[in-house]
Amino acid sequence: MTAPGPPGGGGLLGTVLAGGASRRFGSPKALARLHGRPLWRVAADRLATVCDRVVVVANDPVVTKRVREGLAADRVPGAGAPIRGHEA
Repeated sequence: MTAPGPPGGGGLLGTVLAGGASRRFGSPKALARLHGRPLWRVAADRLATVCDRVVVVANDPVVTKRVREGLAADRVPGAGAPIRGHEA
């Protein structure tokens, strides 16, 4: 995806948030295709033009199987933005 950043972890980090339950969309949005490429890859490649490193944050097993490089687990699964009308 991108070359590693400078030693010591400096540089600009780009993050693609590829989570979400996709309740209304019906399937993982990160895997939907735009011009034949999955959306997570489109976003990661665009970020790579301005960032030293790019990571993809996901917790859906279907998404994590397809995103192999630069993957980071969602540390708090299910804690995304509330759905309108279902706020806690």
